Parts: sequence; C-alpha cells; structure tokens
Amino acid sequence: MLFKVNWFLVFVIVFCAVCGEKIVANEDSTKNPDECFSCMIEVNQLDSPMSLAGKWLFTREDRIENANEIVDLSSWVKLETPGPWTLAYDDGRLFEIGWYRGVFQFSEDLIGKKVVFYFDAYMSPLEIFLDGEESWERKGNQSHQKYFAVQPIPFTFKVTKKQHVIALRVDTPLMVGIYQLPFQLRPYTETDYTISLYSVFGGNIRFISAYVILFLGVFFVFLYLRVRSSIYIVAGLTNIGVFPFYAFPNDMLVKFFDPTNLLIGHYPGIMYMALGHMVFSQFFYKKYTRTVVLNYIITGITSCLILSFYFNFNLEMFQAVRKFVFVFSIYMATHFVYNSTRGALSGNRRAMILTLGYWMFWLASVHDILLALGLIRSTSLIFLGTFAASVACLLVTADIFAETFRSNKALLIEVEEANSNLELKIKERTYDLFLTTQNLKTILDNLPQGVLVINHDLSIASEYSKSVLEIFEIESIKSDDFFEFISKRISIDSNEMEQLCAVLESSLGEDIINFDANQDLLPFEWHFVGEGSRKHLRLGWAPILDADDQILRILLTVTDVTHIKQLEEESKLNQTKSEVIASIIDGTYEKSKRFVSNQLTKLEKYSSYNGKFLTQTQIKQVFRDIHSAKGNARLLHFNQLAKIAHETETKLVDISKLEKVRYEKIDSILTEFNGVLISLDKALEEFDPSINSSSPKKEVLRKEQNELLEHIKDSKIAIQNGRELSLGSLIKYRALGEIVSQIEASLNDLTKNADKPKTKLNYLSKVDVFLADDFSQDLNDILLHLVRNSIDHGIETSDERRKKNKPNNGSINIFSFREEDDLVIDFSDDGSGINVEKVLARAQMLGMSVSREIDYKEVLSIIVSPSFSTADHVSEISGRGFGMNIVVSTVERWNGRIEWTNLPTSDEPRSNIPFNIRVRFRFHENFVLFDMQDAVSIKTESEAS
Repeated sequence: MLFKVNWFLVFVIVFCAVCGEKIVANEDSTKNPDECFSCMIEVNQLDSPMSLAGKWLFTREDRIENANEIVDLSSWVKLETPGPWTLAYDDGRLFEIGWYRGVFQFSEDLIGKKVVFYFDAYMSPLEIFLDGEESWERKGNQSHQKYFAVQPIPFTFKVTKKQHVIALRVDTPLMVGIYQLPFQLRPYTETDYTISLYSVFGGNIRFISAYVILFLGVFFVFLYLRVRSSIYIVAGLTNIGVFPFYAFPNDMLVKFFDPTNLLIGHYPGIMYMALGHMVFSQFFYKKYTRTVVLNYIITGITSCLILSFYFNFNLEMFQAVRKFVFVFSIYMATHFVYNSTRGALSGNRRAMILTLGYWMFWLASVHDILLALGLIRSTSLIFLGTFAASVACLLVTADIFAETFRSNKALLIEVEEANSNLELKIKERTYDLFLTTQNLKTILDNLPQGVLVINHDLSIASEYSKSVLEIFEIESIKSDDFFEFISKRISIDSNEMEQLCAVLESSLGEDIINFDANQDLLPFEWHFVGEGSRKHLRLGWAPILDADDQILRILLTVTDVTHIKQLEEESKLNQTKSEVIASIIDGTYEKSKRFVSNQLTKLEKYSSYNGKFLTQTQIKQVFRDIHSAKGNARLLHFNQLAKIAHETETKLVDISKLEKVRYEKIDSILTEFNGVLISLDKALEEFDPSINSSSPKKEVLRKEQNELLEHIKDSKIAIQNGRELSLGSLIKYRALGEIVSQIEASLNDLTKNADKPKTKLNYLSKVDVFLADDFSQDLNDILLHLVRNSIDHGIETSDERRKKNKPNNGSINIFSFREEDDLVIDFSDDGSGINVEKVLARAQMLGMSVSREIDYKEVLSIIVSPSFSTADHVSEISGRGFGMNIVVSTVERWNGRIEWTNLPTSDEPRSNIPFNIRVRFRFHENFVLFDMQDAVSIKTESEAS
C-alpha cells in the first residue's frame, strides 16, 4: 500500500511540474495581452502595505540599458510575479539572469516621504536601479554589506517626484527570481514589526537552529559511541545531515563563500534529512531494509552529481537534479509519515510526537512544490517543516535518553543503598564465615574418616582431619610429600605407585575431563600394617575445581573398614554354612559336594597356566566353566557363589577383548570365586553326614540354620549402622537449607510477576540435612513447584488480605525434621487454601467424573491430576496444570509419599482446604541425615567395637 501511495504522489508532482506552467500560461492567454501591472503602479496613499503582485515587465536579455528610465520595451514580456521564470517564455530555454521593471506613480501627498520596496529574491546576487541609477546591490563574499540571503529585502528610498522607475537585475541558476511573498510597497517606519519578524524567521532563527541542531546531532553521535544504541546514531546523523540546508543560505557563511556554491551545496541537506527521518521512523513501526539500501545508493549518487557542479556547472543538469531532489525527498517524506502514523495508531506515544512533526514537514514540502511551480502565491514554509521534523526527532530521542537516564538513576540509588549496607553485610558474612570455618573444623575433628588434601605439587596440605593420625597411628604428618608419606605406611608395589603418580600428575592443573577419564586407575583399597595391627582401608578421591573446571587439588578420604570387612567375611561364612545346611535338608548334599569338588579340580588345572599367556580359546574355556558353575550354583541354591560367578563373568568378558592376557590377570579375577568355593568345601566337610554318625535331625539343622540366618541379619545391620560417610562425598552433597535459601532469593520476582504482595519464606530444621546431587535437584524442583503454587493460587492479593484482616505480607513455611529413619518436610502457607467448589466446577468443565457429595480426598486427587489447573490463564509462574502432578510423581520416584495434614472432618463443612502438605522420605543413600551429635556417637560406637 505504501509503495502505491508513494508512486501516486510522484505522478502528481511530475504532472504538476509538466502541466502547471501550461495551466498558468493558458490563464494568461485568456486575459488582455496589453494588461501590465508594473507598467504604471499608481500609489495614491500608503497608510497600509500595498501588494505588488501582478504581471511585471520582464526580460532575459542582460543589457545595462534595461535600467534606464526610457528603454525599448518591445522585447519585454509580462510575467506573473511572484512566480518562476519558466512561465515567461514558451521556448523552454534556460537562463540565469532576469530583469524586472516597474513604474510607480505617486500622489502629491507622498512626495518627500520614505517608502519601502519589500520583496524576496531567494539567495540571489541582485542589483536595484532607481530611475536609472544603481541604488543597492548584493553580490556575496563581501565584508562591507548585508546580504539578506534567505530574507526579504527592504529597499528604502525617498519619493522625490511623482514618477519613479525601479529596475531589478537578478542573477540565479534557480530560474525563480522573485517567486514568493512578501512582495509589497510599505510605508517607512523606524520600527516595522513585519520586517523584523521576517528577518528573525528567515535569518536569526534559521541561524540559531542550524547550530543548535548540529550540536545535538553531534551529542547523540558521541552518545552512540558510548552506549552503542542504533537509534542514537540515526538521530545524530539525521540532524547533522540537515545542517547544510539550514546554514549554507545564511549571511554569515556568505561572507566567506560564493553564494552560488552555497546554494548548490544546500540541496544534499534536504535529501540527507529526508533519508535520515525515513530510517528513524522505522524504529516505531516496520523496517524496509532493501528500500533503505536503495535510498542510500540514490542519495549518494545524487549528492555526487550536485558536488560535481562545483567543478563543471551545467544549468540544464542542475535544474534536472534539483527537481529530482524535491521529488525524491517528498517520496521519502511520504515513507516516514506513513511509518510514524502507523506507529502512532498502534498506541506508541513517541510515534505520536513524531507523526505531528513529520506531517508538518510533508505538508510544507507539498506547499513549497506548488509555490515553486507557480501554482500558488505564498511564502516558503520548508524551513518550518524541516524544523518541526527535526524537533520531533530530537524530542523523541531525548525522551528515550531521559528514560534510560531515569532507569540508571534508580538503579544507582539501589546500588548506593546496597553499598550503604555493604559494611554491615561484610561483618555479617565475616561472622558467618567464621561460624562456617568453626563448624568445618569441628566436623574435621570429629569425622571418623581420614581426610587430607593433595596439592598441585603432590604435597599434603596442612589441613587434615584428626582421624588421619589415628588411622595411620602417628602423632602428626611430618612429611609434605604425599608419595613419601604413603610409601612408608602402605603395602603397594612399584607398578601401582607409578600408576597412581601418573594419574595425579595428569589431573592436577588440568581440566576435569582428565580425572574422569583416569579415575578408574586410582586405587580404592589399601592395606595398612601397623604395630600389632592390620587394617583394611577404603579410599575416596574427589577433585577440587576452580571456576573454569580446572583441578586445583585432590581430596582423599581414608576410611578404616577393617571391622566392616570382618563382618562381611563372617556374614559370607554364615551364608555358606546356611546354604550347606539347606542342601542337607533338601537332600542335595551329595550333588553339592561333587559340584564343589569338580570346580576345585578345574581351578587347580588352571594353575598349570602360571607364568604363561592365555589364548582366546583358553580364556573362553575359563568363561564357559564359570558360566556353568553359575548355573549349577543357582540350581543348588548356592546364591552367594552364583552372584560371585556372575561378577567374575563380567570381568572375563572385558579381559577377553585383549589380544594377550597373562594367567596372573585371570587368577586375580578368580580369587574371590575360588575363596567362596573353598569356604563351601570346608562347610561341606564340617557338616558331612557320613563322617558324623550322630548326624542331627532336620529340626536341629533348621534351628541351626535359623541361628545362622539371624547372625547374617545382625551382621548386615551392623555393617549398615557402621556405614561411615566420607567427607569427599559430603562435599558433593548440598544442604537442604541452601536449597531453601536459593528459592527464597527468587521469591520477590515470583510475587512481582504474579502481582502478589511480598511473601516471606520461613525455614526451620531440627537436623542438618545433606542431599546428594540428583536427589537435591529433584527436591529443589518439588519445593519450587510448591512455592509457585502457593504464590499463584494460595496467597491473596493485597486488597483481599486486607478484607480478611490478614497481614499485608504473605507467609510460606517449610519445616524439616527427622522421624526415626524418615526425612519429613512440612510445607504450608497462610493463603486462602484450596477452593473445593472451584476445583469441582473446573473438573466438571474438563469432563472429569465428579461425585455429587464433597469428598476431600477426591478433591486432592483431582488437583494432582496432569493438566488440571484452576487458573483462569497461564502465567509465567503456573497455570498449565503440571506442577502438583510433577511433585507427586517426583516424590514417588524416590520412594516417598505425600500426606495432607489439617484436613477438615466430614462433619465440619468448609469451603476451603488449608494447603498443608507433608512430604516423607525413607532413609536412603541418596540423602544423609547428619549433625554433630550423630557424628560423635558414630565415632564413639566405632571405637568401642
């Protein structure tokens, strides 16, 4: 639509340019050809200004005789004045110099008085002759005369006789001469406000506007260089681009430069201004990238053509380019008027301001085109139009800048407020850090694990737990070198030592990916032999990272699991005996004995491979033997052996992928399987019915079997209770309080987005709770969904809370505690609760089956259904109906359950159910309940055992 409107306007302008002159000529031809206004202008009285508009004698023949009182007028034509020269002759020839001639007949009363011949010859060198004598001239580039570049000229003379002849010689490439108002004969007064106003409007205001707008344009360009916002560079260059149009036709510059060159140079200013406003308007409605690029190219080419006239002026080419500048500028003006108007109609306040200025420019442009074509008599308004567009552009840009400044100032106030509390916060944080350090020291002093840190240079850090000293039976760590420390205390061969050293050196100071790739090569068990004691140590390795995931240090935890190993061995032995007794009771004793004997014979045969490399065939044979043993063990209910056989199979599968494997590698894999077989063989010997003639009866065997099973259960409980948490794993855990704090930090944004009052999150815990990564993330999601649900559905608006006499601020409560082996989290809010009637109505609307009588359990099952929500619309916080369903499914995935507390009784009719939820999780290795008292008690029990 815009494209069609623009080209329609172009067609109208071109039509007026071609046909307008003929229209005026035809009008002239219908009048008396002898009619001549300037041939005799009778001035009988001059109490008020007298209009001089009419047909004036005009000639393009440049002769000095044209100024004489008596001259041959046969070649002169009559030209409608004010008006362009193109209407004077029909031959179409272009010329730069034109003469006007007027004869004034004054009454007797006016003789001796001063009068003002007031006319406008736009930026043209000019000579005025009074009765054949040159009385006034302007030529430009002179320091001793006033130029009146774009202002009307007040030529003052004294009436000395009844008849005076005024001749004007105008030199201009515009072919316009006297083409606009004012054109008057005025009575002379010392203070003529009309002349003063024209002088100010065409001179002073234009001069001041040129440099003020230039300054503001430069200001926005520099502002763009600082903030890089494209709207500033467009506004700046647009107002810099209009400077030639404003400043070049000014008396100050004419003192230094040729007026014709300034006249030529001020036309690009019109195009650059129109182009800049077209680009600027696209910030408020729609971008036309290809159109803008094309306009840039056209403007650039046209500017180059105009500049070429400085070196080789061609009047015909200049006239063509000048007309194109007007047509193309009005085309671009139509574009930005359309864009700003559409933006204003969409409700953009800034676009409304812009539209007002742009419409003024467009109307002024159309007005001046009609004036230049001679279709109307008026005063040029193009400066007023361009000024309105520039002011609108600057106002909008300044408003954007002011809004940004206000926002930054408000932010600065917030920063200053934050800084004013910074010292207090630093003290609080310092105290918190002190407490954290003390707590960590207390943990290290009471932790039953040995904890030490390996630095990047493989030295041992000065911070370590006291348990390290107890485990290694030393008073202090005197050696800084990690490998020197362990070589004196740990039974480890040179190959394992070199492998450990290589892994640590390739990990420290490198990306964590190196540690992840090689951590399987780290030892996870060590044997320590002290004075009269032998300990089995379990190791944990954890990297300590910087912000770029580079490994700074490595944390090593050492746990004495000797007692646990003994319990495990005792449990395995009792398990073996129990399975042997079961075989006696079931009558499979002989089969079991043959099976164990055969397996031991096969393992003994393997010893012949000692010191040799095994072929793929031999490895597969070992695998088949173990696989057969696993199947037979399951048939004979030797579950422990079947389990070990399955694990051995898995290891053999990995080994079989290697081309060469030494038997010692296979033997190390079969060690545990061989140990279980030997235990079974011993148990079979111990309970052999053929050797023990007084073999017990089945009842006695069952009793003994039950006792063994009870021992096994006690051993497992002891192992579970003796489970010790390494600090390496504890560091990977997150405190429940930390999760709640993170949710609390986002509470203000949640309430603001939901248009709810500020809400406080109250957290209370009776025990320190540490959660593993996966579980902590899921629990974070559970609590966040519950908080969002409370804010969006529970907490009322400020007005509603005032009506209910509730505190202005809402409240959400989270309480965690330990109940036996359960982690329990109570969640509640002081909102309006669950609206039963609203839930049932929405359920019916969604086609869900709902009972007629109110069943609170049914209501609760509805709200946790997927895609169910009572929200009227989807917000950024909730409304899609998946929040509570995610909570339930996530809790169930971790073997937890949800309990609704404080439910109304059946005989207590209430419209709302309080939002009180209890989430319960059974103890699991995925979360840890840990406090200082527990740590001390665990350590004490371990020492006592």
